[in-house]
Amino acid sequence: MELLLTYSPQWKKDELNRLLLYYQRISRVYLHSSPVTRKYLSKKFKKVIYYTEERLESAARCGQIVPGYFTVTIEGFTEAQKYNTCLNKKIAIDVEGNIKNCPSMQTSFGNINDTSLEEAAADPGFRSLWTVNKDMIEVCRDCEFRYICTDCRAFLCDDRNRYSKPLTCRYNPYKAEWEK
Repeated sequence: MELLLTYSPQWKKDELNRLLLYYQRISRVYLHSSPVTRKYLSKKFKKVIYYTEERLESAARCGQIVPGYFTVTIEGFTEAQKYNTCLNKKIAIDVEGNIKNCPSMQTSFGNINDTSLEEAAADPGFRSLWTVNKDMIEVCRDCEFRYICTDCRAFLCDDRNRYSKPLTCRYNPYKAEWEK
Protein backbone atom coordinates (compact mmCIF):
# COMPACT_ATOMS: atom_id res chain seq x y z
CA MET A 1 0.00 0.00 0.00
CA GLU A 2 1.28 3.47 -0.87
CA LEU A 3 0.20 6.58 0.96
CA LEU A 4 0.05 10.07 -0.53
CA LEU A 5 -0.06 12.93 1.98
CA THR A 6 0.26 16.68 1.86
CA TYR A 7 3.52 17.73 3.52
CA SER A 8 3.22 19.22 6.98
CA PRO A 9 5.99 19.99 9.48
CA GLN A 10 4.18 17.60 11.86
CA TRP A 11 5.32 14.67 9.68
CA LYS A 12 8.66 14.23 11.43
CA LYS A 13 10.67 11.01 11.00
CA ASP A 14 9.41 9.64 14.34
CA GLU A 15 5.78 10.23 13.33
CA LEU A 16 6.31 8.57 9.96
CA ASN A 17 8.03 5.59 11.59
CA ARG A 18 5.07 5.23 14.00
CA LEU A 19 2.75 5.27 11.00
CA LEU A 20 4.83 2.53 9.32
CA LEU A 21 4.82 0.50 12.54
CA TYR A 22 1.05 0.74 12.98
CA TYR A 23 0.21 0.17 9.29
CA GLN A 24 2.84 -2.34 8.22
CA ARG A 25 1.24 -2.89 4.80
CA ILE A 26 2.34 0.61 3.75
CA SER A 27 5.24 0.15 1.34
CA ARG A 28 5.90 3.81 0.46
CA VAL A 29 4.90 7.24 1.69
CA TYR A 30 4.83 10.29 -0.58
CA LEU A 31 4.70 13.79 0.91
CA HIS A 32 3.85 16.37 -1.74
CA SER A 33 4.20 20.17 -1.43
CA SER A 34 7.36 19.71 0.64
CA PRO A 35 9.87 22.57 0.95
CA VAL A 36 12.53 20.21 -0.50
CA THR A 37 12.66 17.15 -2.74
CA ARG A 38 14.45 14.24 -1.09
CA LYS A 39 14.24 10.58 -0.20
CA TYR A 40 14.38 9.18 3.31
CA LEU A 41 14.97 5.49 3.96
CA SER A 42 13.41 4.28 7.18
CA LYS A 43 16.19 1.92 8.26
CA LYS A 44 13.97 0.33 10.89
CA PHE A 45 11.29 -0.65 8.36
CA LYS A 46 13.36 -0.65 5.15
CA LYS A 47 10.78 1.55 3.43
CA VAL A 48 11.26 4.75 1.46
CA ILE A 49 9.56 8.06 2.22
CA TYR A 50 9.58 10.49 -0.69
CA TYR A 51 9.35 14.24 -0.20
CA THR A 52 8.54 16.25 -3.32
CA GLU A 53 8.22 19.98 -3.89
CA GLU A 54 5.60 19.26 -6.54
CA ARG A 55 2.15 20.47 -5.52
CA LEU A 56 -0.70 18.07 -6.13
CA GLU A 57 -3.70 20.33 -5.85
CA SER A 58 -6.14 18.15 -7.76
CA ALA A 59 -6.57 14.67 -9.17
CA ALA A 60 -6.05 16.17 -12.64
CA ARG A 61 -2.27 16.10 -11.95
CA CYS A 62 -2.40 12.33 -11.98
CA GLY A 63 -1.10 10.31 -14.90
CA GLN A 64 2.04 12.23 -15.81
CA ILE A 65 4.28 10.04 -17.96
CA VAL A 66 7.87 11.21 -17.91
CA PRO A 67 11.20 9.36 -17.62
CA GLY A 68 11.64 10.57 -14.03
CA TYR A 69 8.67 8.42 -13.01
CA PHE A 70 9.95 5.24 -14.67
CA THR A 71 10.27 2.33 -12.22
CA VAL A 72 13.45 0.40 -12.87
CA THR A 73 13.14 -2.55 -10.49
CA ILE A 74 12.88 -6.27 -11.08
CA GLU A 75 9.59 -6.28 -9.14
CA GLY A 76 8.10 -3.47 -11.24
CA PHE A 77 9.37 -4.90 -14.53
CA THR A 78 7.97 -8.34 -13.70
CA GLU A 79 4.58 -6.97 -12.62
CA ALA A 80 4.34 -4.93 -15.85
CA GLN A 81 4.47 -8.13 -17.93
CA LYS A 82 0.91 -9.04 -16.90
CA TYR A 83 -0.59 -6.14 -14.99
CA ASN A 84 -1.30 -2.45 -15.30
CA THR A 85 1.58 -0.47 -13.81
CA CYS A 86 -0.70 2.17 -12.34
CA LEU A 87 -3.91 0.42 -11.33
CA ASN A 88 -2.98 -3.13 -10.30
CA LYS A 89 -4.06 -3.66 -6.68
CA LYS A 90 -4.70 0.07 -6.31
CA ILE A 91 -7.67 1.53 -4.49
CA ALA A 92 -8.23 5.24 -4.08
CA ILE A 93 -10.58 7.44 -2.12
CA ASP A 94 -11.18 10.86 -3.66
CA VAL A 95 -11.79 14.08 -1.71
CA GLU A 96 -15.55 13.36 -1.63
CA GLY A 97 -15.07 9.84 -0.26
CA ASN A 98 -15.78 8.03 -3.53
CA ILE A 99 -13.97 4.72 -3.93
CA LYS A 100 -12.25 4.46 -7.30
CA ASN A 101 -9.37 2.78 -9.10
CA CYS A 102 -7.71 6.21 -9.27
CA PRO A 103 -8.86 9.61 -7.95
CA SER A 104 -8.90 10.94 -11.54
CA MET A 105 -11.24 8.27 -12.90
CA GLN A 106 -14.95 8.91 -13.35
CA THR A 107 -16.34 5.53 -12.22
CA SER A 108 -17.04 5.17 -8.51
CA PHE A 109 -17.60 1.84 -6.76
CA GLY A 110 -19.32 3.32 -3.73
CA ASN A 111 -18.55 5.86 -1.04
CA ILE A 112 -16.37 5.20 1.98
CA ASN A 113 -19.29 6.26 4.21
CA ASP A 114 -21.49 3.35 3.11
CA THR A 115 -19.28 0.89 1.21
CA SER A 116 -16.30 -1.03 2.58
CA LEU A 117 -13.05 -1.15 0.62
CA GLU A 118 -13.49 -4.94 0.44
CA GLU A 119 -16.96 -4.58 -1.11
CA ALA A 120 -15.70 -2.09 -3.69
CA ALA A 121 -12.65 -4.19 -4.61
CA ALA A 122 -14.81 -7.32 -4.96
CA ASP A 123 -16.81 -5.70 -7.78
CA PRO A 124 -15.63 -7.34 -11.07
CA GLY A 125 -15.70 -3.93 -12.75
CA PHE A 126 -13.26 -2.60 -10.18
CA ARG A 127 -10.61 -5.17 -11.04
CA SER A 128 -11.18 -5.09 -14.81
CA LEU A 129 -8.39 -2.58 -15.51
CA TRP A 130 -5.81 -4.33 -13.34
CA THR A 131 -4.85 -6.65 -16.21
CA VAL A 132 -4.73 -4.04 -18.99
CA ASN A 133 -0.96 -4.20 -19.43
CA LYS A 134 1.26 -2.22 -21.79
CA ASP A 135 1.32 -5.04 -24.36
CA MET A 136 -2.42 -4.42 -24.88
CA ILE A 137 -2.27 -0.62 -25.14
CA GLU A 138 -2.05 1.04 -28.55
CA VAL A 139 1.36 2.59 -29.24
CA CYS A 140 2.64 1.49 -25.81
CA ARG A 141 2.89 -2.11 -27.04
CA ASP A 142 5.58 -0.90 -29.49
CA CYS A 143 7.48 1.17 -26.93
CA GLU A 144 10.86 0.13 -25.54
CA PHE A 145 9.96 1.67 -22.15
CA ARG A 146 6.65 -0.19 -21.71
CA TYR A 147 7.76 -2.39 -18.80
CA ILE A 148 9.24 0.44 -16.74
CA CYS A 149 6.70 3.12 -17.60
CA THR A 150 3.80 4.26 -15.49
CA ASP A 151 0.41 4.21 -17.14
CA CYS A 152 -2.78 6.23 -17.03
CA ARG A 153 -6.21 4.88 -17.85
CA ALA A 154 -7.94 8.06 -16.57
CA PHE A 155 -6.74 10.35 -19.36
CA LEU A 156 -6.68 8.65 -22.78
CA CYS A 157 -6.14 9.88 -26.34
CA ASP A 158 -9.50 8.23 -27.15
CA ASP A 159 -11.64 8.04 -24.02
CA ARG A 160 -14.02 5.54 -25.67
CA ASN A 161 -11.19 3.01 -26.08
CA ARG A 162 -9.80 1.45 -22.90
CA TYR A 163 -6.69 0.40 -24.87
CA SER A 164 -5.90 3.92 -26.09
CA LYS A 165 -2.49 5.50 -25.49
CA PRO A 166 -2.31 7.68 -22.35
CA LEU A 167 -3.06 11.31 -23.21
CA THR A 168 -0.19 12.53 -21.02
CA CYS A 169 2.49 10.50 -22.81
CA ARG A 170 4.58 12.62 -25.15
CA TYR A 171 6.92 9.86 -26.27
CA ASN A 172 6.86 8.61 -29.85
CA PRO A 173 8.38 5.11 -29.98
CA TYR A 174 8.38 5.13 -33.79
CA LYS A 175 10.76 8.12 -33.84
CA ALA A 176 12.41 7.36 -30.47
CA GLU A 177 11.90 10.93 -29.27
CA TRP A 178 9.99 12.92 -26.68
CA GLU A 179 7.68 15.54 -28.13
CA LYS A 180 7.33 18.93 -26.46
